[in-house]
Amino acid sequence: MNPGLEKIASAVEVAGSRTPSVVLETFLPEMPELFGLKLRKFRLGQYLALERLGHPFVLAAGGQQVEVTRWDFATALYVMATPSADVFAAIESGRVKAAICELADRAELADFEEGTKTLLAHIERALSPLMPMKSTAGGQKKTADSGGP
Repeated sequence: MNPGLEKIASAVEVAGSRTPSVVLETFLPEMPELFGLKLRKFRLGQYLALERLGHPFVLAAGGQQVEVTRWDFATALYVMATPSADVFAAIESGRVKAAICELADRAELADFEEGTKTLLAHIERALSPLMPMKSTAGGQKKTADSGGP
């Protein structure tokens, strides 16, 4: 069997009746790396930095349809690879654009689309416990882990 298919089969078996996050964790490590930069765990500091910068990932995480530019990608990469205190210091000093450009010099333009998906998945995974899951019938969706059916 193809090694990729074996991973998928294993993830489905492990997931059982649990949420898709178990499957996601199989294919997207807790702390993915992009362009040689290890992404930090998405925490309140990163969320506040993205919010302060008016970043579309904050809107996307809230369920809105957004268009992500290359600048947005570079900004999110900077926020996710840098301690939040350093990000806010750069914002306050007016150096945030230069800091984003320094980091963006490491990213290949051809990898923009795949990198954007990785960043969004990383952020969505962190925010998913805070967002209610809705069923198509309109009621709250329950999972086996939460005591539901």
